[in-house]
Amino acid sequence: MDVTADNIYFFVQREEDTSAFSRPPVSKEQENQAKAKDRKWQMIGLLGVQQRSYLLSPNALEFFFADKRAYLFSFPNRRVKDKILKTLRRIKEGFLAQFSQVSNQSANSEAGNDLFNFSGGSPQEIMARSGWTEKWIKGEIGNFEYLVC
Repeated sequence: MDVTADNIYFFVQREEDTSAFSRPPVSKEQENQAKAKDRKWQMIGLLGVQQRSYLLSPNALEFFFADKRAYLFSFPNRRVKDKILKTLRRIKEGFLAQFSQVSNQSANSEAGNDLFNFSGGSPQEIMARSGWTEKWIKGEIGNFEYLVC
């Protein structure tokens, strides 16, 4: 995974053939399938990042995007995950300065500058900060939207 100020890139790890006898050669079709799994997302579409555990180890991050998709990435160890999270936090501050007008115009933005949510917290705390319960009580969203938020 590579993180830049404008984009997040994910590249499928390709296996290097260390021994001609241990593995069959990779075909062009297999290489094209691996390239088709490579992804790129614009940083402007990133809504939030949550730290997660994967296989009982705190080495994963879940990314939430504006197109209502979420992706869970597991990293080899916690140090790699923390490095990516640190880079995202550094970039976040630049985005908050650049898009402060957008977050201030948001009608339901209680946090003001909380364009990206990098804090963990319990599900109860996250739900309380989201404002979804109040929207549901007022009838602004239906049962389905409330349950899948």
